[in-house]
This record gives sequence, structure tokens and C-alpha cells, in this order.
Amino acid sequence: MLQVATFTFAAVKKPILLFTFFLLSVTLFAADQVLFIKDKSNGKPVNEAVVVWIMPSGKSQILLPDNNGRVKLPKTEEKNFSIEVRCLGYQSQKIEKENSGDTIWLSRNEVSLNEVAVTASYAPAPAMQSAYAIKIISKESFDNMAAVNVADVLSKQLNMSTGYDQAFGSTLTMMGMDMKNIKVLIDGVPVIGRMNGNIDLNQLNLAAVERIEVVERPMSTAYGTDAIAGAINLITKPQSLKKTTAGASAYYENIGTYNTDLNVATNFKHAGIKITAGRNFFEGWNLTDDRRGLNGNPRHNILVQHCCNILSEK
Repeated sequence: MLQVATFTFAAVKKPILLFTFFLLSVTLFAADQVLFIKDKSNGKPVNEAVVVWIMPSGKSQILLPDNNGRVKLPKTEEKNFSIEVRCLGYQSQKIEKENSGDTIWLSRNEVSLNEVAVTASYAPAPAMQSAYAIKIISKESFDNMAAVNVADVLSKQLNMSTGYDQAFGSTLTMMGMDMKNIKVLIDGVPVIGRMNGNIDLNQLNLAAVERIEVVERPMSTAYGTDAIAGAINLITKPQSLKKTTAGASAYYENIGTYNTDLNVATNFKHAGIKITAGRNFFEGWNLTDDRRGLNGNPRHNILVQHCCNILSEK
């Protein structure tokens, strides 16, 4: 009987020790003051924040959160300490003592950039910090020129000259080189459909374009062999997160120009579709009425563009 009793005590001694150790660890963990630092916009932990723990005496201690945004405060009997949370890109917060397990929500700072360039960059960057000399032609410039297509805008720029070919449409020279050496892009995507190396810029309407970025220098490293003279990037208007938007515009000139365009955009949950349609018509122009031929040939252009986007609200 004595041997059986000894065996029973030895069998239960290990579980008792483990249970005792578990109770002690839980008690010690519960005594710690724990805070969580999170981003208010998306709820993700902010592990790059700096937490400054300030005592009533003025002494402070810097604490860093872990990958889950969790910060364990030092043990103290003081009750009037304060906490200041700082992080680059977020608004600093200074709060009084928090209860253990509370979450501190950080709000992002809204930073507005003056002029941003996209062309020949891995990401949008301020134009002054770009490695290239980028000329930005804004939407206001389009309106002041009464321009309808890309050829109308580029014809009024320095170091550029536009013309017209009966077979291939509008032509462009930049830095003394023809269209074969000029890259034309829309939102960074090359425009296809070259005929004899030429792209008819009259077919690129400005109804959906927000601005034009031009780089006048060899850009073959970034865009290939057909960018020796430079690159022209058309930046389209960003799609709104609203449910449905629409707009229309019309232009008339007494020499026989009639232009109209319409754009409609609508969203379905996280996807959106945008349709732009327009009609550009020029009936031709003659200097005198007694001539058979026209000095300005008639031109009729019908535009229909559509695109689908994946929307994300920041």
C-alpha cells in the first residue's frame, strides 16, 4: 500500500507544479499596464511609433511597441503619469494614465504636395525633386488655349512643331526629331496604333485628360528605343468615390468648329466604370469664296472611351 501511495503522489506532483507556475505567470502578466497603438483609418497596428512615459517628477522613459502595436508600461505606484505618442506622418497625442488594454488611435497628417510628376518615376513625386526636367501642362492651360485634342496643345509649346499629313494625320517634331522617336503614353501605358511610326494626336481627345507631362530628353532607358527625343504622358482624371458623376461641355467657333463631349462615371462597391464620348467637327475653311479647294480641310472625329477601375478609399 505504501508503494501505491508514493506512486500516486509522484504522478500528480508534476501537474500541480505546472498549474502553480501558470497561476503565477497570469498574475504577473495581469499586473502589467498594456496599451495598443493603432491607425485610426484602417485599424492596423502602428509599430513604428514612439511612446514617451512621463512621470509627475518630470522624468521620462521612451518605450517602443512590438509588431502588434503593443506597449508594456513600466510598473509603478504613481497614479498621475502621462503618456505621449509620437509617430512620423501621424498627429501626436498626449494623454493621461490609461487603463490596461486600452487602444490609442492615431490620426494621419494630411500633407498636400504642390505639383506632382508621374512620368519616368517609380511613384508620384514632387516635380522639383524629379531627376528629369518635366514640363507640366495643366487643365487650365487646355481651357485657355481652347484646345480639343493633344495636337492643339503641343502646337503651342516651345521646341515642338506640329503638322498634318493627308495619310497619317497630325505629325509632331520635338527637339528636331520626328514622331518615330517620341514616346506617347496614357497613364504610363504606351499608345499603340502607329502608322509609319506616326501617332495621330488629333485622335487623342482632352475630355478625360487632367494634365500632360512632357520630358524633352532621351528617355530610352525608361521607355525603350522609340523615346530618343522624349516622352509625352497623358494623365487622366482620377475617378471619384461618389456613386455617380456626370459632366458635359461644348465649344463653338464661328469658322465652323463644333465640339461637344460627355462623361459619366459610376461605382459598384469597390469597382467603377467611366465612359467618355465626344464629337469634334470642323466643316473646313476657305480664305476666299472663289476658290475650289479649301485652305482648311474638313475634319470629323467621334470619340468613345471607357475604362474600369478598382477603387480604394484611403
